[in-house]
Amino acid sequence: MKEESKNKKQLIAEIEELKSRLSELSLFCESVSYEIRTPLNSIIGFSGMLYKNEPSEEKKEMLYQIITNGRALLAVIDRLGPAGNKELTSGDAAPGGGTEKPADEAGPEPGGEKLTLLLAEDNPSNAKLITRLLKQFGHEIVVVENGLQAVEAVSRFEFDAVIMDIQMPVMNGKDVAAAMRRAGHNVAILALTACTGKEERDECLKAGMDAFILKPVNIDDIEPLIRRVVNYKKKFAPVEFAGQDIVTKENLTVDTADATDMTDNVLQKQQLKNFNREKLDEIMGGIEEIMRESIELFLEGVTDEIGNIQKAINSKDFQLTKKLAHKLKGSALNACADNTSDILARMELAADENNFEKLGDLFETLNDAIDDFEIEVKNAGLY
Repeated sequence: MKEESKNKKQLIAEIEELKSRLSELSLFCESVSYEIRTPLNSIIGFSGMLYKNEPSEEKKEMLYQIITNGRALLAVIDRLGPAGNKELTSGDAAPGGGTEKPADEAGPEPGGEKLTLLLAEDNPSNAKLITRLLKQFGHEIVVVENGLQAVEAVSRFEFDAVIMDIQMPVMNGKDVAAAMRRAGHNVAILALTACTGKEERDECLKAGMDAFILKPVNIDDIEPLIRRVVNYKKKFAPVEFAGQDIVTKENLTVDTADATDMTDNVLQKQQLKNFNREKLDEIMGGIEEIMRESIELFLEGVTDEIGNIQKAINSKDFQLTKKLAHKLKGSALNACADNTSDILARMELAADENNFEKLGDLFETLNDAIDDFEIEVKNAGLY
């Protein structure tokens, strides 16, 4: 009996010693992780800044490899210890603006641990492009095509965040968000949209969404924003979602209406480009491979989309016309086809007014705008 008691005490002592060693090892790993991550973040950040201003394609490819492999290495390092990301506080989360460092100063945001993201987007070209952008950060992306599929996916699997187009078939984004909240899911929900007037944004927040990603998606903004929202939700979960607008970049929280809310007189005064090369370079971080892909995704699907819009107009199906114009506008925005996206925005407005004659006139200019865009991107060597 004494021997048995002695063995138990010895076993307990060994377990305690093992726990102490594990604790020391954990602290060591965290320390090593921090010491490596700090200079690696600088390497990735400065490489990104050099990439944007590097004229040589050969050197840009080298810098791209440094950035990509650096992010992959960070993902490995994060297994050693906490990523140390700054989580959102109520001060960081001021509606309509915030304190996040501008993308051109911060460089590419390496993020930290890999996230599992659900993308609900019925536009194939938008889905491919956003998936392409997020995968380069090492995240796992699951794509669904309608709102009902999004609700079912969240009920079956665990996601860090849902990135969701507001206008989707079967269930729209607001109904999906409300359904997820009623079911008790506290997952971060980011609305993906081409237009967020204040009234619509308030409705989205009330339904349970947390933040907004405006199209065209900016490569330097999307990943840091997703991570900040995810961290905020984890820290303050569960939160009272109604009215919790935690978007932190002014260019992602537009209080004024976009082109669909403007009058024709204002639109006619705008000097719009057929192809806005400067804007595309900015939102895609100067990565020519992704710039080409966004253009190809738009132009390769545009023929079918134009045909469908024409059929909808001819049959005077104004609701379908608006839906198709909005869908194509998202792809045009991603490709920075400014004139095309502007015409499509006006077509949405004309469809709302059941204005058949105006839709016909806009449709003719739409074809010309797309032809001009294609010519310009070919001249730029991007298609």
